[in-house]
Amino acid sequence: MTPRIGIDFHVAGGIYQGVRTYLANLIEAMLKVENEFAYFIYAKNPKELSYWKENNSDVTLKKLPSASGRFNLLMGFPLCVIRDKLSLFHSQYVLPPFIPCKSVLTIHDILFESHPEFFPEFHRRLLKFFIPFSAKRADRIISVSEFTKKQIMKYYRVPEEKITVIYEGASDKFLPIRDKELIKPVLEKYGIKKRYILFVGRVEPRKNIVGLLNAFVYIKNKGMKDFCLVIVGNQDKIFQEKELFDQIKELQLDSDVIFTGGVSDEDLPVLYNEAEVLVYPAFAEGFGLPVLEAMACGTPVVTSNTTSLPEVTGDAAILVNPYSSEEIGQALEKILNDDSLRRELALRGLQRAKKFSWQDAAKKTIEVYKEVLSL
Repeated sequence: MTPRIGIDFHVAGGIYQGVRTYLANLIEAMLKVENEFAYFIYAKNPKELSYWKENNSDVTLKKLPSASGRFNLLMGFPLCVIRDKLSLFHSQYVLPPFIPCKSVLTIHDILFESHPEFFPEFHRRLLKFFIPFSAKRADRIISVSEFTKKQIMKYYRVPEEKITVIYEGASDKFLPIRDKELIKPVLEKYGIKKRYILFVGRVEPRKNIVGLLNAFVYIKNKGMKDFCLVIVGNQDKIFQEKELFDQIKELQLDSDVIFTGGVSDEDLPVLYNEAEVLVYPAFAEGFGLPVLEAMACGTPVVTSNTTSLPEVTGDAAILVNPYSSEEIGQALEKILNDDSLRRELALRGLQRAKKFSWQDAAKKTIEVYKEVLSL
């Protein structure tokens, strides 16, 4: 019988973000690879994924057994494994306590261990129980960076041979846009009328948008007043950012900071392309996909010198200490005043981005499936 791979895609629906971006691109790339698997994808609303079924006979779309995540974890997915005769189940972060087949677990980060100050206590306690339990039970773990792999080994004493690093990629939609007529309507849509500095990511304390705001004030005080700051991303419901909005009012920057909220995957490449620079000063990341997407668009990048971010950028970005707003500001001042530096970083970024692809991630993930099924 053809091996059957079950994939938990409970994050389907809404704007592409985080794990959803990872799964959507990974599955799409895997379906283009010649392999001997049948895929069962479990989602809240399978109709949203019907294009996969239309283009591939090896895909079966299944509605999640319940709207309750707890029920699915405890009973729903184990029942699916039995009913659909799955050979392997691929989950994100957490595995069901009982899973009657082989298992692969992708762990994007365990920053709640190394940076607990950014996680609410209740949420942190849940993660500290479920993720190490899942890591020990999984037949194989996929990590999205060497940094995360080392953290898993350090905190959970998981043997190195059990963890495979498979980098994320940038979708083919992220590329330099030559037709400038495509850009104007998008800028008008979001009310962007000046040259702008861009941030992309969830609005939460770990992303250090407050530090970016202070760096923005730094360059304004240096006379660089013809820029606005564009923040692309939704406010997080669990990791709530409060200080940022108070500071914007206090510094009277309401007219200089634009919050777009979540944007479509058609608009996002345009916003990257037209930005003078992407600034991503996160305190900690498991990978840092916006940095890679910006580089793939030929946009210069300023990002943090911590955790996984130097691993992604190599020498194609200016790396800064995220705890120093002045250092972030100085990097911004340097890059915005130097056209040749911007061009050099853009070229380096384009070359660096070529080293990461969803096609490569798909092939390596399929190899992990094959290895686990042969155990």
